[in-house]
Amino acid sequence: MRARAEADAQHARLAVQRTAVEDEAARTAVERIGTERAAAESAKRALEKASVLAQQAQESLALAQAREDELERSLAAARSTNEERRAAREIAAARARALADEATIAKLRRDVETRALEAAHAKVAEEAALAERAVLASPAEFDEPVDSPAR
Repeated sequence: MRARAEADAQHARLAVQRTAVEDEAARTAVERIGTERAAAESAKRALEKASVLAQQAQESLALAQAREDELERSLAAARSTNEERRAAREIAAARARALADEATIAKLRRDVETRALEAAHAKVAEEAALAERAVLASPAEFDEPVDSPAR
């Protein structure tokens, strides 16, 4: 009986030890579950934060694209303005060349008119000289005055 009582006591001690081990395993499992739950909550917060950051990044990207579009329009307007300025400079240069050409033509006309006048004066002077020579070469009878007594 004694052996039986010792066996029952041993069995009870083993049962208590097994229960203690099982309790410890359960506590460890509960702690692990708590740790996993905390990690899951931390991951959830990180995911939410990442989602917020992704939304902010999309908004920033949209703003950057809008700014890029605005800059492209501004660049196109600047190019257009530069082309207009270049065209205006070309027009002004063409007008200046036309005015210079008109001035050159007017000067050439004046030169031609001056030469024509000089030629006309030279012709008149030549004709006057010929007339004078003709008078000088004429007989003396033509040199006397019309009212002279010799006639």
